[in-house]
Amino acid sequence: MKNQNYRFFKSLSFGMVTITFLTGIMILVYSITEYQPNVYAQIDNATEMTANQTTSTQNSSTTTGSQEGGSISVSIVEDAALKGDKAYQPNPIMVKVGQKLTWTNDDSQIHTSTSGTGPGDAGSGNVFDSGILSPGASYSFTFDAPGDFPYYCTLHPQMVGTVSVS
Repeated sequence: MKNQNYRFFKSLSFGMVTITFLTGIMILVYSITEYQPNVYAQIDNATEMTANQTTSTQNSSTTTGSQEGGSISVSIVEDAALKGDKAYQPNPIMVKVGQKLTWTNDDSQIHTSTSGTGPGDAGSGNVFDSGILSPGASYSFTFDAPGDFPYYCTLHPQMVGTVSVS
């Protein structure tokens, strides 16, 4: 009887270790397969652009504040996903109608600059949408109407900013 109890507990212990191992493998496989489709979807979105939008993979200098005439720059700062309304600098930014605003990703993660107040906004991306900005990439948009335009990162919705156009 003592030998049977030992074999029972030994097989039970082996079974629990096997189940635990297989559960871990299943979680890992699920995590990988769930992440991959989002990466490809985000890359596809980066190619959709309208006539007044441009992208560039060159680093551009950033400016802090408005400039008369030419282009104005906003930096997506290092560790932006952790910085909320400080992720885009300067924030808020003021531009004039007809001025070009360029966002440059100075972070080591991918980000977006998308018009709207967040993922639940039905008009999200209707005014401008950078698509995925890789580290070092830039996106430009020329504003042709006055107003206040909130924007955010679709990958990190806590990152928010505002463009005021006069």
